[in-house]
Amino acid sequence: MGQIDSRDRILRQATQLFIEQGYHRLSMRELAEAAGISKAGIYHHFKDKESLFLAVLIFHLDALEHVVERTAAADGSVQSRVEQMVRAFLARSAEQRAIIRVARQEMSQLSEQGQQALRQAYHQKFIGKITALLAEGIEQGEFRAMDAQVLTWALLGLLNPYLYPAHGKRDTIDAEIISQVLQIFFFGVVAR
Repeated sequence: MGQIDSRDRILRQATQLFIEQGYHRLSMRELAEAAGISKAGIYHHFKDKESLFLAVLIFHLDALEHVVERTAAADGSVQSRVEQMVRAFLARSAEQRAIIRVARQEMSQLSEQGQQALRQAYHQKFIGKITALLAEGIEQGEFRAMDAQVLTWALLGLLNPYLYPAHGKRDTIDAEIISQVLQIFFFGVVAR
């Protein structure tokens, strides 16, 4: 087995176990057993558990960054691109959605340096790109003039329940639920 294969297998298994157990409860011995590799094999690729956890999170942030960049670069109105982004995000597997929840819940377990690295990557690869897309909608007059970062957090707040087990165990989220979430984001809940 090649080094890339073993590293990828460790990342996949670590993702699953971090979601199930969290950062603090997962032992490297348990991960090694689940991945079918020695602890030394894990430490060959990752300095320690924190660097492994950060690698898992960055791997998934890279995938989210790709979703945001792809939809932001698509043709159409900003509203249609935001809709495509939300649909693409919620179409991801339950595991891929849950890792964002794990990152937020377990961030305090990291060293200050690790927390800073995660915050920086989260903003650079995900939050900042969503904010830029929403700012484009404001600049083009599609959205009301308001703070684009507030809009970003409002959107992510609406998506937040779908990162948790009650919804997150289902690999797919009903199209009707996604449509309702988008309706709330774009038009609010007040009957007109």
